[in-house]
Amino acid sequence: MTDQTKDLTDHSSAVPAPIQKLGRGHEEPSDMDDYEIPRAKLIQFTSDEAQSADKTERLDPGMLVNSISKESLGMIFIPIFKFTNFIQWNPRKKDDPNFDPAFEPGKMVFQTNDRHDPRVIEGIKFGANSEPPKITKYINYLCYFIGHKVPLVLSFAKPSFNAGKRLNTLTQMSGGDMFHQKYKLTIKLTETDGGKYFVFQVGP
Repeated sequence: MTDQTKDLTDHSSAVPAPIQKLGRGHEEPSDMDDYEIPRAKLIQFTSDEAQSADKTERLDPGMLVNSISKESLGMIFIPIFKFTNFIQWNPRKKDDPNFDPAFEPGKMVFQTNDRHDPRVIEGIKFGANSEPPKITKYINYLCYFIGHKVPLVLSFAKPSFNAGKRLNTLTQMSGGDMFHQKYKLTIKLTETDGGKYFVFQVGP
């Protein structure tokens, strides 16, 4: 066994510190809707963080950060479990034929975990003239990023969807519990239709 292989299988140093018990002031219970889900966010050129008017808060495109704290994340992570959901986003351009004036541009129209929802079954298809689907499918993993004790949701969709499929395949091939293996993210700059953006790639 090489040192590199041993590092991938020995998780004694990767176990995150337990979350501290809440202190006074937190006596009232909270519903799930009262929380913002912390996510591993890949900063794009169009992200709000990359275009912030405050230079001290501006983040570079291509960074991977905690969506709430904006703390930079490492590339090594341990997936805990997988879940899939489907979201319809309102187009950003009002002249888009799918634009819904009842919602702000770029805002969520609806989301569901039900793959049998009639809106999903119809909306996940390409249009008759190859129009992109109205519904976006997300492969999500609750993950621990090495060095960060708070678990984050890592999502794969659209250009990064293939990386989510790769991770799903790797976790199935490894056997045993999903959280017994580490995986590594890499970030690649790509260009399509004149636009540049970053995508995920995943490996063991």
